Amino acid sequence: MSVPNPIVRYFIVCEDVIAAGTNSQRLSVVNVMSSIRSLTVPAYPIVFPQVCGFALYTESRSAGDGRVEILAEDGALLYRTPRHALPFGQDTLEVHGALFRIRDFPVPAAGLYWVQFWYNDDMLVQQPLLMR
Repeated sequence: MSVPNPIVRYFIVCEDVIAAGTNSQRLSVVNVMSSIRSLTVPAYPIVFPQVCGFALYTESRSAGDGRVEILAEDGALLYRTPRHALPFGQDTLEVHGALFRIRDFPVPAAGLYWVQFWYNDDMLVQQPLLMR
């Protein structure tokens, strides 16, 4: 019998996530992203300074790796982060977080992009990111 994947409670696309003081359990999400309007002339291509994928997940039952991928609307892979070992504990109800920072993200054109969170080789959740 295979081990089920973790359950993703939230997957947020944002500019950054920072620890609030010395308590690593308190985090601040900076500038949630769902749509970005280019302010350059010409509008595209651009290089966006930083995009983050932040996943909060639970019901972790086995060790695994996570990654974030960004795809164009036509399915073309634009970016894939390296795999990261995801933290797990003994309590399957504990909520864990994984942050993936993508620096200097090249955006070739306006359009719809998909930011996906992968656990091992399964895509668990995706969020749209509209570039205008």
